[in-house]
Amino acid sequence: MAGELRHGSQRTGFKDFQEYPAAFLFSRIVKILANSIKIFCIFHSFLFPRFRCEIPARSAPLIKSKRQKTIPRIVWQTNYTNKVSLAVYIANRFNRLLAPTYEFRFMTNDQGKAYVSENFEPHIAETLENLQIGAAVADYWRILVLLRNGGVYLDIDANLVWPLERTLSSKATELLLIDRNGCATNSFLASAPNNSFFAALENKVRSNIVENSVSDVFEMTGPAAMWPVLEKFDLEYRPYRTVSHQGQFTNPKLQYPDKGRGKWWEEQKNTAIVKDRY
Repeated sequence: MAGELRHGSQRTGFKDFQEYPAAFLFSRIVKILANSIKIFCIFHSFLFPRFRCEIPARSAPLIKSKRQKTIPRIVWQTNYTNKVSLAVYIANRFNRLLAPTYEFRFMTNDQGKAYVSENFEPHIAETLENLQIGAAVADYWRILVLLRNGGVYLDIDANLVWPLERTLSSKATELLLIDRNGCATNSFLASAPNNSFFAALENKVRSNIVENSVSDVFEMTGPAAMWPVLEKFDLEYRPYRTVSHQGQFTNPKLQYPDKGRGKWWEEQKNTAIVKDRY
């Protein structure tokens, strides 16, 4: 299974429908809704280019649940700023509706670095501090917060497409997603605290950063860094179409409305991933 996920094979929507019919059909409804809202947000951004909404650092659960889960009911998110476009804010609030029993926690990249500095060993904090590209910071940070606290990590441009309470069983210890190419991705990650896979993944990513031998975020800290580690573990996977999707509410301009900001593959053309002095 891990080898298949590492090298990948095309995964069709029909196969997802066969395995998870209810979640797949509901996800199609979400897609239509999200894309309709995105069109409105594009016009809104054109008319009000400086309009921003603030994502709160913490949002309490909308509904209290007494059922125990191995994976804590916390959704973690990060971004370069907490002042976001209307589209990103709506995606964040929509996720709360599909995860009403979950607490949402948000940190900017700088706040994430400060959190790691306060809660992890100095060499780990130094490794994170020496990353210069926001996506790389987010890649490493998500591993660290899940390793220490557990919960669910969700990219800021991602939205749930099926209720999270139904996605994660009470006894699940982790969940990873499979992308359209059949490879494991890190836009959504779920884990209990101190998960052995995430401990091994943290070690692998930290080694990649210290060695600094590749110039691509995807390989150094992103999904490709996970693939060799996956081969050593028997993990639970779900297709992304039945759990979480990226870019349905947003696009790059809505996600990065401020001048000088862009996707990581654009940023790494002009900026080294790791500081030269490291």
